[in-house]
Amino acid sequence: MKTFIILFTILFFNYLYAGEPNILKPEDIFKMSLKEMLEVKVTTASKKEEKISDIPASVIIINRNKIEQYGYMSLQEILANVPGMYKIYDMAYGASFGVRGFWTGYPRNLIFLVNGVTQIDPFFNYHILSNFNIPVEAIDRIEIIRGPMSVMYGQGGFFGAVNIITNDTYNNKNIISGSTDVITTKKTAIRYAGKDKNIKFAINAGYSDFKPPSKDYYKMVSNPSILSSYGVNENNNSTEGRLDSESKYFNVSTSYNQFYTNMSFNTSSCKAYVIMPSTSTGAPYAREMAKIMLGYKTPLNDIISIDGKITYHNFSFAVDYDLHPISFKGLSSGGTRGKAEMYEVEIDTYFVFNSNLDLTIGLYYQNTPKTNYDVDLHVFNKYLKQDADDIENLAGFSQINYKFNDNFKFVGGLRLERSFDYTIRSIDNSGKPDYSITQRKYNDNNLDIIPRLAAIYSINESNVLKFMYGEAINSPSFFQNADQLKEKKEGLKYEQIKTFELNYLMTHYKNLHINASYFHNVLDNLIVRNISVDANNNIYAYSNNGGEIVTDGFELSIFSNPFNDFNLELSGTYQNSKDKRNGFGDIYPSYSPHLLGFVKASYNFYPYIFSITGNYIDKMETYWDVSKKNPDGTYGNRIGETVNGYFVLGANFRIDDLFSKGYYLNLRCSNILNKEYLYPAYVNNTWADKGLVGEPISFLLTFGRKF
Repeated sequence: MKTFIILFTILFFNYLYAGEPNILKPEDIFKMSLKEMLEVKVTTASKKEEKISDIPASVIIINRNKIEQYGYMSLQEILANVPGMYKIYDMAYGASFGVRGFWTGYPRNLIFLVNGVTQIDPFFNYHILSNFNIPVEAIDRIEIIRGPMSVMYGQGGFFGAVNIITNDTYNNKNIISGSTDVITTKKTAIRYAGKDKNIKFAINAGYSDFKPPSKDYYKMVSNPSILSSYGVNENNNSTEGRLDSESKYFNVSTSYNQFYTNMSFNTSSCKAYVIMPSTSTGAPYAREMAKIMLGYKTPLNDIISIDGKITYHNFSFAVDYDLHPISFKGLSSGGTRGKAEMYEVEIDTYFVFNSNLDLTIGLYYQNTPKTNYDVDLHVFNKYLKQDADDIENLAGFSQINYKFNDNFKFVGGLRLERSFDYTIRSIDNSGKPDYSITQRKYNDNNLDIIPRLAAIYSINESNVLKFMYGEAINSPSFFQNADQLKEKKEGLKYEQIKTFELNYLMTHYKNLHINASYFHNVLDNLIVRNISVDANNNIYAYSNNGGEIVTDGFELSIFSNPFNDFNLELSGTYQNSKDKRNGFGDIYPSYSPHLLGFVKASYNFYPYIFSITGNYIDKMETYWDVSKKNPDGTYGNRIGETVNGYFVLGANFRIDDLFSKGYYLNLRCSNILNKEYLYPAYVNNTWADKGLVGEPISFLLTFGRKF
């Protein structure tokens, strides 16, 4: 029925908009030279337009043409093909990404924005992709800035920033599409954008329904006999029907003269695995997130312009667990519920004194006034209610750009940030006669100073050197601090990273572009969550700060257009991490592959495009648990086995102007060789010590129209 609805929607819109389409010709896709691409202006790095060659950061731009060229079917597939990034899937929070040797376990260290609006949820401080499940048809371009971004974006811009632009109305391009493989996946997307005099608007909507192929539990455990203790038997020993997901997304962006707005609404339900394997119908993890932003941007005179905005965030979630260990005799495992609201106010002032000197000054205020958390986990005899005072954050930041001459540019930035005290209240055994009330004040009244420095030297118009240093911090979230109160653990320190990078850009007109980087990262106080269940089915969940981890790495990307219709991209990253804690010298850091490799190639023979993508991810170690007891009585070991490296190949075939102008057909095949591979185990699912089974071969057929 859903397949019929998708096809009907496409045909209906084709009838409604049967006029001559207004689109870029497919044969024009590859006409922009690599040198011209470096002249493209992006806004994410400094919150104002800058050319890629002038940006004090390592930048990757993925535009709509690239997405169509390689047939990416989701945001996570796009990110999995970005040099220096690697995907890990833990079956709890969906896909999250490591960056240059660091993966933190939870999606809270890489900031995501949609049209400049942060996609953070105010409860966990996570950037979970299913909270903003944007259809790829809505994406005009993605600006990826790697390296610390806390000076401009504050906490969360730890490893970088990803800004997804969906409101570009440069050619009034509209799209209606439907995708399916008949069995597992059904998706539809609608985009309608336009402009009239001083009014611009873009409306994007998407729906997806995914029922992934079954994965065998026995392939994920080294000791199959333990599965019976979780209630697993021959009738429920796989993920069949227990990893289904469904999402709906809607976004509206408008601008009128100096005013602009952005509103987004997302609902999703993704079945998740936490602590134990699901054995019944699965554990739906339902989320709702809404964001409303109103902004005003105007020049005050020839030198000064201002940009002010206020944003409202609303987030709620509900998890109904599917945990049935043999020691539990109840019918319902129970669940958790949470909700939070957040307000942001930001005023940025831009001074352009002349062509060689400009200054940005910003003020930022954040308030999270309503945060509530309810736990009713019958399976673990855990009943809890928690809430908090207003959680406030105040910051001021500035960045100066100065050109000494046509060849040399200096960039300096500084952020001063303060998080104010707040109190968390906790009712343990809520609703029971023996309930108890505790509370704790979290004192983080220190003034944090976050710097950023860069020197950019243009040897000539085809060769650019960038010397960059940056820092970033990330404070514990309400959820992490609430864990500490519940388990009576000490408070957490904020995470901190310092990064030095030397970046070299070289272009040769139309034929060759080289992007090379050496990076040195120092990560301190990484927050890691610990989850355990004792013999009496009591659950314990809390976090610890790790020690210092140092990573040195080198990254090389080569982009080539040997001839007009053929594109080739090759990229490789080598990274080596060391844990500097006492006694950890011989223990390689977890979730940090030494090697990453990427290859992309496409050939355009209008109206056809054929392309391939390939990813290599080196072997990875799992988390080292210092409390894990070994058979000889000592403590300290990995929570799971080493997972081997793997190479995954994808292919795409696209036909433009299939019947007439605007119609297109796209066939994407992922993991075309059906390579079996594993993601490393994490603390959410230590039962799967061998690793979590990766995605098998899949096909997705998309039919759509641009008008």
